[in-house]
Amino acid sequence: MGLLPEGLREQAVVEARRQAIAWIDALTIDDVMIPYSDWVGDWSDYWGNNRWQPLNGGHRALGDCRAVLDCLRVMGGNYAHEYTTEAVSVGRHSGGDC
Repeated sequence: MGLLPEGLREQAVVEARRQAIAWIDALTIDDVMIPYSDWVGDWSDYWGNNRWQPLNGGHRALGDCRAVLDCLRVMGGNYAHEYTTEAVSVGRHSGGDC
């Protein structure tokens, strides 16, 4: 009891590593700093690009995630009316209630 068949642990480690690599390879990662800075539009002649804006997340995982969500809400807020109007229109055409 409590003993593993020979090689089972090694096989499990190899399989876990394979799955982790496949999962990481499937990820698409984007940096919110670039679209947010372009959205703010604070041009820098020195850098020849828009200045990065502070996200105020505190460089901690939870704070950074909240800061990214705040940026997305701000950027998406400009289009909220457009999406709401489109959703209502689609609902009318499909017979659904929105």
